[in-house]
Amino acid sequence: MANPLPTASQWKSLMLKYQIKDNGLVSALGRCEKLGVAEPAEMLKALETVLKCVAGLMKDKGVTSEKAASSFLDAVRISAEKARKEVSAMTKR
Repeated sequence: MANPLPTASQWKSLMLKYQIKDNGLVSALGRCEKLGVAEPAEMLKALETVLKCVAGLMKDKGVTSEKAASSFLDAVRISAEKARKEVSAMTKR
């Protein structure tokens, strides 16, 4: 993938700093880190999970009120959407 996702450890740091409860994003990001593009079908599933977790967190006013956390989640969303398009294109070949 040309545009790597932010890491699970980066999200963990923000969670601790702003006392945000994880909804599965840490494990979803970690899964994406481990999979890479070698397993496109599994990577697509992991990316879908990342996007669902981000969407859920962005509904939490406690999360969106913290600019750093909100910006990070926005970066994750953008990267995951781009990665999903890239991996989808690879599976259609």
